[in-house]
Amino acid sequence: MGATDNNYIKRACYPELVLAVLCGAVHVILELATRGLGSNAMTPGLLLRCYTLAAAAGWGCYLLWRSIVTPCALEVWGLRRAGFLRALGSSAVFVLAAGAPLFIYGQLHSRLPLPPTFWLVAALYTVWGIAQQFCLQALVTRNLRQLIPGIPFRVLAAAALFGAVHFPDYRIMPLAFIAGLGLTWIYERYRNIWAIGIAHGILGALFLYLVLGLDHGWEALLS
Repeated sequence: MGATDNNYIKRACYPELVLAVLCGAVHVILELATRGLGSNAMTPGLLLRCYTLAAAAGWGCYLLWRSIVTPCALEVWGLRRAGFLRALGSSAVFVLAAGAPLFIYGQLHSRLPLPPTFWLVAALYTVWGIAQQFCLQALVTRNLRQLIPGIPFRVLAAAALFGAVHFPDYRIMPLAFIAGLGLTWIYERYRNIWAIGIAHGILGALFLYLVLGLDHGWEALLS
């Protein structure tokens, strides 16, 4: 292990943190601008979708570059096999607890049973969930460890940022905050992004169908 690896393990990478928060802030600004266009715009969500895809591509390139120059980066971030089963078990418990109110809401609004398209959307959303958890955990939570040493306060800060990035959708913000609390706590304990990304995908798909009532949920995946 070289000096670059040691430095990356021991020290926070604040440029990662700043850029990740900045990406979230730009997303909120574009969301507000998109809503301001109203129904008269031909493609009111196109700009936001293009930005989301561009940001995902940019961070994907960074992930590739960092994994080459710092071979331990994937392990440090939590993109690893170690801890997967234990993290998956804790994530399953969290999904059951968080999903129960969603099923109750769906039942009250006649959105059950789930259609067959749910499973396709859940699979697609899992990929997006892993990407979001990489940004939240590897780029934000990990780099907050020196600024906020206490785990409960760090988990709270990460969850608050995750909820804030969904502004101004007040239906999603509180649920994103709760998801941020649970999944960040699991990450801090087991440091495995794969497991919490799967949980994120399942909960996200359930939210699309049971709360938003979207039968073709893939249209909302990048919104």
